[in-house]
Amino acid sequence: MRWLPEKFKVEHTEIVWVQISALRNRIVHDYFGLDLEIIWHVLRVSLPDFKQLDKLMT
Repeated sequence: MRWLPEKFKVEHTEIVWVQISALRNRIVHDYFGLDLEIIWHVLRVSLPDFKQLDKLMT
């Protein structure tokens, strides 16, 4: 989430920036060690939160 302005992240503390970044890093750097059930769960449960983030940024 380095590309987001720090001010934006500070204004939206309800978003779990560290967890989002950690998931991205895990997916990018540990492809073969991923638990796909966990990834699927995150997508099903957290995807609405990501959609809210998109609305905040536009």
